[in-house]
Amino acid sequence: MEIVRVDQKGRITIPAYARILLGLDPGDRVLMHVDPDRLTISLTLIPKDTPVYRCSMEGDLSSILAAINAVMNSIVAISCVRTSIQAKNVKCSVYTTTTIEGAKCVEL
Repeated sequence: MEIVRVDQKGRITIPAYARILLGLDPGDRVLMHVDPDRLTISLTLIPKDTPVYRCSMEGDLSSILAAINAVMNSIVAISCVRTSIQAKNVKCSVYTTTTIEGAKCVEL
């Protein structure tokens, strides 16, 4: 465990020993998850040569769940919000190693 400082541009540096232990090289990708309730940030290394897509979906909850269930084993992270309090529709961003049929997906 180590305390690191945030620089003037809001960046932190992953210490050299941690990069060595994790095998991180320049250009590697990590998934960052922020938990505002616990005031924590966690990082997950994305294996080299693994494609990652950000897929955007919007629709009724049952159709979104059906699409997500079809690729459940390839999901890295997911975030969904209701489009309004009364609405039954949700808007989701899904990070996955495969594209999702019917979603707008962009490779990262």
